Order: sequence, then C-alpha cells, then structure tokens
Amino acid sequence: MRFAGAILFILALATSAFIATSPRLAYATGELVKGSGSAVYYVAADDTRYVFPNERIYFSWFSDFADVTTISDEALAGYPIGGSITYKPGTRLIKLVSVPTVYAVEAGGILRAIPSEAMARTLWGENWATLVDDLPDGFFTAYRVGEPLSDANPLYLEDVREDAAQLGLGTNQTEPIVGVVVESSPVVFADTEDQVIAEFVLSVPETTTIRDPIVVVDAATNRDNDEDAGGLIRGDGELQVEANIKNVRIQRADGVTLFSSGELELGDADASQSLRLSGVETLAPGRHRWRIVADIPLDAPEEESYYATLSIGDDFVITGSQVEVQEEALLISLGSGIEDAFAVRGDASQQDVVAFEFQNPFAESLTIETLSLTGFIDEGEGDADFLAGGDDDDGAATTLSSIVDLVSLVGADGTVLAQSATVGSDGSVHFENLDWVLSGGAVEEVTVRVHINPLAPLGEADDRLAFDIVDTEEDVHAVRLGIGEDVVGALVNGGENPNVFLTVAAHGELTIEGNRSGESLLVMGEDRAQAYAFTMTTGEAEDIVINTLTLRLNDVTAQESVERVILQYDSEGISYDAVANVIVGNVTWRNLEWRIPADEEVRAYAFVDVASSSQGAASGDAIAFAFEPATFEATGVVSGYFFDDEDFGDGLSDETQLSASSSVVRRNKPQITSASSLIDTSQDRAQDSEAFAFTITRSGEATTSVHALAFKIEPSDVGYELNDDPADNDLLEYLAEQSVDAIGNLVDEASNDVLGEGSNGHISFEIFSETQNDTVADPELYDTGRGDYAIVRYELASEIVVGATPRTFVWELDVSELAPEARTVKVTLLGGDDFHWSDGTVSGEDLLGDGVSQIPLAGPRISFD
Repeated sequence: MRFAGAILFILALATSAFIATSPRLAYATGELVKGSGSAVYYVAADDTRYVFPNERIYFSWFSDFADVTTISDEALAGYPIGGSITYKPGTRLIKLVSVPTVYAVEAGGILRAIPSEAMARTLWGENWATLVDDLPDGFFTAYRVGEPLSDANPLYLEDVREDAAQLGLGTNQTEPIVGVVVESSPVVFADTEDQVIAEFVLSVPETTTIRDPIVVVDAATNRDNDEDAGGLIRGDGELQVEANIKNVRIQRADGVTLFSSGELELGDADASQSLRLSGVETLAPGRHRWRIVADIPLDAPEEESYYATLSIGDDFVITGSQVEVQEEALLISLGSGIEDAFAVRGDASQQDVVAFEFQNPFAESLTIETLSLTGFIDEGEGDADFLAGGDDDDGAATTLSSIVDLVSLVGADGTVLAQSATVGSDGSVHFENLDWVLSGGAVEEVTVRVHINPLAPLGEADDRLAFDIVDTEEDVHAVRLGIGEDVVGALVNGGENPNVFLTVAAHGELTIEGNRSGESLLVMGEDRAQAYAFTMTTGEAEDIVINTLTLRLNDVTAQESVERVILQYDSEGISYDAVANVIVGNVTWRNLEWRIPADEEVRAYAFVDVASSSQGAASGDAIAFAFEPATFEATGVVSGYFFDDEDFGDGLSDETQLSASSSVVRRNKPQITSASSLIDTSQDRAQDSEAFAFTITRSGEATTSVHALAFKIEPSDVGYELNDDPADNDLLEYLAEQSVDAIGNLVDEASNDVLGEGSNGHISFEIFSETQNDTVADPELYDTGRGDYAIVRYELASEIVVGATPRTFVWELDVSELAPEARTVKVTLLGGDDFHWSDGTVSGEDLLGDGVSQIPLAGPRISFD
C-alpha cells in the first residue's frame, strides 16, 4: 500500500414493503426510496435521486434499512438520476483497486491523499489500515480529488452532520459554494496583530476561481455614526480620527494572505463598511478554511463588539460570529481533537476527557503557576443533568471522586505536567506549583486525562463526566515579569452543559436481532440453505467476544429434516464456518471466540443442510429457528463482564425469539426458467403464433408434477377502437368471443403434444378490468380499456411430470385479430395461487407457486406485423 498521493453492488433488502403508486415529487429531500428493484436512492434537494453503489457506503450513513420507502417504479422514474452517494466523511479510508494511494474522505466525496504512513498513524491510530476500503475504479467518478492532507491544509470534519441532508454537499451539492461558520475565539485583543474576526469553511464541488471578494465589517455596539470611541471609527471630531480595526484581510489556515488587504474609511461610516479585496484565488474541489483577520490598535475600546461578512460573487454571503475587544490577557478556549468518548470500568489505560487551548498574546513568556478545574457528573439513571461533584438521580449520590481516582494535565507533546489524586466533594481539582511556561506568542493545548477507579460504583445506566475552568480569576494564576495577568475564557466547555464529556460504563452493550431469511421452500438433500440471519450491534465502550450461541427449532418434530446447521460469521477479519447438529430441538455452538469490535454492527447467518428422505426428512416439515437467550454467553473484552440472558430480557423482538415464519421442507420443487431464445421476437400475425416459452426442471429427489398454471396476456392494442367503433377492435375482445380451445396451445417442445385441451384438462379465459380492479363477469360483452389484461388458466388432467430431465414448453396464441399497424404482445407465466404443483409425497396434493423460483416469469414483448 503506497501513500501519496467494478463491479456494481446493488443493495439487497431482506424485507419487502408496500409498493405505493405515489407520483413524482411526493417525497421530501433526504428520504430514502427504492422501486421494485433492490437499489436504494437518496432524494436530493433538486428532486433528483442518488444511488448508494454498495453496502459499505450505505452502512457508513445508516445502520439499517428501516427508513427506506418502497415506491412504484413509475414514481421512481419521475426522479432523474443525479449521481452516486459517496462514503460518509470520517468513517473509512479508501483506495482505488488499481492505484495504491490512500485517501481520507471529506463531506460530499472529496478525496484527500494521505502523504505518509506516519500521518495515517497520527490521525487514525496504529490500526489505521483496518479502516481502508478498496473502491472499484468504476465508482471513482463520483468523487473529486482535493489537495493532499498537510498541517496547513488539514482534514475538515467539523461540519459533518449525522442527518441525511449532509449527502447533498460536496460533489452532490447544487450550489457552487457552500459555507459553514467555524466557532473561533469570541475575543480579540487590543494592540495585537492578526486577530481572527471571522472564520469559515468553504465547500466547492469542482475547481473554482474566486475574484475580488467583499468583506463587510459591522459594529455590533455603538452603531451611532459619530466619532466617539465606539463603533468602527474613534475620535473626538476635531483631533486625530482612527479606525478601531485595521489591515483587514483573508488568510488560509496556514496564515498565507490570499487577496489584498483593506482599510476602513475614516469618514462617518461608523456602523458598517464594505471592503473589496482585490486578487484571484483558485480553489481545488473540497473544503477550504478561510479566516478574516485584522490588526486591533492599542486604543481600541474594550468590550466593543464586531462581526464580519464574506461575500463572493452575486449569490454567496456568509456572516461570522461576533467578537469582542479585550485588553491583552491569557486566552483560554476549548481545544481540538477530543470528541465525546467512552471508557469502561476495568480499563487499565487512562482516558482523555477534554483539552483546553492557552494562548499567550505577550512577547514575553508567561508562567501558569496554579490551575483549578471543576468536575461535573451526570448519573445515568435519572435526569440528563451535569452537577458539580456528584449526582443522585437514583436516590443515592454518586460522586465524581468515587469514579475518578487520578486526574492529570498532559501537554501537547505527551509530557505529564501535573497529577492530582484528590477530587473534592464539589468536584474541584487543584494543581498547585504547576509552573507551566508558555513562551511569548505561544498557543499550546493541555489535556485533562483521568483514570477510572476499577471499583467505581457504576449502575446499569452509563454515567457521564466533564471538566471545565469555571472562574478564570479564581482558577488560573498566570504571571508575566513577576506580575499577575488577566485571564479570559471561563466555562469554555459549557460548565453544566458541557460540549465535550466522557461516558463511563460498567461494561459494553450488545443488542441482538434475528429473523428467518432465505427461501420459503427447502428441498431434501439441499446444502447451505439460508435459514436465519443475525444482526449483532455493540456499543462504543468495548469489544465483545461471543462464546456460546444457541438457536431453537420451533417445531422439534422437524429436526429429522435438518442434517446439520452451519453458522457463518467473521471475527477479526477471518471468515468462519461453525458446524453443529440439532439436539432435542436446539443447535448450540460453543467456544466460538467470535470477537465483535466496539461500535460495530455485524451480520451472521445460519445455513442448514437439509436431510434426504432416507435420513428421515419429511415433506411438510416447518423449519423455523429462533434465538435462545437462556444459553447465550459473551464477555466484554475490557470489563470482563459476562453477558447472559438477563442482559436481554424484553429487549429481544418477537421475531428474534419466536421466528413465526418458517421454511417448509419438500421432497422436490419445480424450477422455472425462460426459454425465450426459442421465440422469434418479430413474427407475422397467425392463429398459432409462438408467444411464450419456458423450461421446467426439478431440484431434489424423485419427480415433481405441475397440475395448473396460468398465462397473463398484455397486448398493446387494449382499448383500441378502429374507426371509432368500440366493438371487437382489440385482441382481448376478439379472444373473449372464441372457444377456449382456440385461444392458444400449450405444446410440449420435445413431443409436440398439446396439453390441457378436451379430456386432457380444462381451460378458462378471464379479463381483468383495471377500472373495476376485478375480473369481469361476462368478458365476451366487455369493452376493454387501457390497463386491462387477460388470464388464460390451464387445469391439467394429465399433469406435467418432471424428473432429472428438464422439459420445455411453448405457448402458442391466436393473434390473428391484433389491431392493425405494428402491435406487440407480452405474456407472463404467473405464480402464487395461479401455479399448482406436487412433490409426489401425497397423491393429489396441491402446492402453490409461492417459493418456486422465477415465477412470475415475464416473457419478451413480441412484435407482430
């Protein structure tokens, strides 16, 4: 795998939904839809649909198919194809099959090459390679290649959202530029250069050239257009007049200035001024962080507030957050790189909770002598509230000190600056004699790291911990040149409403869902027939190892039909087949050592080898498995917690426990395939034109027989009226007046025998009216309309018997009276209740077509001249 710089998989849904006949534009932006096929689409804001190319991409956004709505193919066709959905940013790394470069993904499918393995380890850890997915070359056109990752141009994930609307950004965004405000420091310092007035992340889907952007600077206070100290301009009206903001410019994240700088006019525009910054900048596809910076002069008034707006072209405008002028002081803000995390009791490692950024604005070094933190805890059993020191939601107080037995301050280079083993009853943690030196102009982060007490009194619900600097005057003592300095930045983590917190759990979580899957008919002697599907989902806290797993056969009398059961699962990148037999209705796999990573959803399948009749299998046995919690065993890797049936209880669905639907064992079953290659798709009109051909084979033992079948006829001339005469002008009306034996011939292709006529069976003819949504009572008197079709049914006195040798049949149809001009006919062999067969185990037994492969089977539309 080098650093540097298909086959299309369509999602197969396990369940089918009601097919609505909704018109186009009935579905809102962000909805997931599918038609009669298996592909899943996202409805975009411009009423187009974007396809999920494969399962990995779909599951980077969604955990299941619960929100997918099945709509009619007609409604689906109303949404033009817009493109392909790309991986959710931050979930996976990708590389092309043909190119070894590894990429990170930004929102909207922007690829950022990872320049080195060292950077991959820094950003994604030692196991970064497990996050890499191979992207088929055919999917590459859905992505755009942005600039390689670097310290100056990092990976931007700040604006990645969980909602489906995020799919409309990047390569899929309809606007040429999309902007997001970055919440930077709310303070700027007087007598200081390069102060950030506003900060944005801009997203462009393709290479974009920006010329002469406009920056509008507004005063949020003292918008009085006079020349007092406040507003944009200060002065006394007679003496010197000076701007409170100078040298306004746009910089990249690495500090490079992109356009010319601008200066405020010293006239009477005290409230708002526009500055056109000349220059040209070309942006590669992807995310770009821009800052509006300015110099704040010495005499700029304290507590004056400003905000800036960036305008590009005629259509793009974005306004930043408000900033306030302060005298130079040590500035504390929330650090980056630490997100909400999980810890498990029993983990010997220490956990990072939050990071604070300290900015020294002075030229001289500054020493932080003491630092105090306040810890907050939210006990998970009751209200979602963080309280300083302790919480008693379950009636008994849980204190922070009982959960955390060590708090450390860690520098950016990993050096431990200080440790405290004492957490006060009020949550206070004090670091005396810290003597942490910040050099002049330095910006450094310090991380709060904790060790969880292995005996912490945690309940079943998870507890949450957070730390903050509550009162900068009391909690931080900073000295410069022997004199104490002011500190700005209290409650930057939100205090009792923390932005970043650590969730502590007694153990991980595991949920189990299961259902019958595979064919509804099983055939004796069949191997690896899918019978049950599991979905195992772990929480974020820890990996879980499944040791023992049992499925229960709902009908114990059917166990003679099951030779063995194979559990197929993946553990640590290796696929396993675990084999077990059914004993007294249960099949149990032991010593699996099936490891499921934290925060993962994995699938596993149970397959059955169906016994033969000689082994005791019986036609009609119902094979239905259900998860049996009583013997389940799993262990948390970190906590050592032993999961058993009490950890699931009512959390298991009825389908998981009962599996009401079954697969039925039969001695054999017919399989229907098309033989359309025998049919000429362009023919002359005749009374015996070949309209449909099919082949019947048998899977399983002995012989299968077909008793009844039906053909659906869809001519293109339905509702056609010649010379405005409604009588006898289309094919269905003509056929309705003929004797049923004359309508068509079902011919054995090998023997040329005609089936179903005379004493050999019974034939019936029906017309289905779309307007009545039913078959008509007297088809010979009915005037057909658009959407109507006919059904010809055969009840065979001499059944079709198929053994090891396949049999092929051709159905000939009388199309001699098809309406003039080029017309077509489509014939479909119906399934379900319209197809009757027997596996030969019970004389005269009538089985229906449900579960028979390929039916209904549609033939080609044939043209008749």
